[in-house]
Amino acid sequence: MTPSEALQHFVALKLHFSSADYDAIKYHFKTRHLNLDNRKDKYFFIKLARQPDPKGLCIANISYSPTMWVGELFEPPAMERYWSWRRYQEGLTYYFSQELKKFNKDDFKCPIENVGTWHHPQALKRYLRQDVSLDTLTILNDFIQFDKIWDSYLNGDPVWQHVKLVINKYRPFISYDREKIINVMSKHFFS
Repeated sequence: MTPSEALQHFVALKLHFSSADYDAIKYHFKTRHLNLDNRKDKYFFIKLARQPDPKGLCIANISYSPTMWVGELFEPPAMERYWSWRRYQEGLTYYFSQELKKFNKDDFKCPIENVGTWHHPQALKRYLRQDVSLDTLTILNDFIQFDKIWDSYLNGDPVWQHVKLVINKYRPFISYDREKIINVMSKHFFS
């Protein structure tokens, strides 16, 4: 990856995760023409291009914080986030099964306090506390499709709207063995 490609990829991912309209996959990570030479942060894109996995580093961090500045990618929290993300990708079925143990069937229901007052479901709270990963929540949504249910209860809730956008935008970047995941889920929820 060249520094110019790193810039293009970084900007495309930022747009992808922060905008409902832009789809980096559909547009092949293309945005308007960006000139690396005129940028004050040029050094960071050179550094990003030299990384062993610049795309993974960007996905792991920009999916977490779409407003991230490129220089933050090289700070310890971002590097730790990347290594955690990479570990999850390499052992997806195992880590999914471990995080699934934190859930029960009722965690996806929206609790009601007063008539017409809804609260965030436990599953959403676990994600916001970073007890479970975006990968786990995204995979669970593939099967349970809780986003449609939560939309009806949490319509207009800014926290849920942001998380929903991130889940939907992250989905193309995750792949898994469907049969293995079904097996793990059936053991957890039906045994």
